[in-house]
Amino acid sequence: MTLTINLKPELESRLRGEAARNGLEPDAYVVQALEQRLGTSPPDRPRLAAAESELLLKISCGPPGLDWDRYHALLARNRDETITPAEHKELIAMIHIVEKANAERIVQLIELSRLRGVSLDSG
Repeated sequence: MTLTINLKPELESRLRGEAARNGLEPDAYVVQALEQRLGTSPPDRPRLAAAESELLLKISCGPPGLDWDRYHALLARNRDETITPAEHKELIAMIHIVEKANAERIVQLIELSRLRGVSLDSG
């Protein structure tokens, strides 16, 4: 389901700040807040344990504060061989951020599989 909510600028700013402090994208933060507030899952879906829910949120979010549009633009310039040395340095720094986040995501996936009692590759 898609839901559009119009927020006052100051509330949007607070939402973005809280999401960033929690290492989440704003939409993931809103979903988490609603799940905590409502306290129930739909009847057709079992409620996740708090630890599983938290891990899934972390797994599904990218690195906080990364400008994905810029990242993809730099990747395209690198692929087209039109990237400047300064942009290349910026791209390498962004790649390190993404790789670190992916490594952390793997650790979280392993923990989630342990909580569920399944192997990571049982997919």
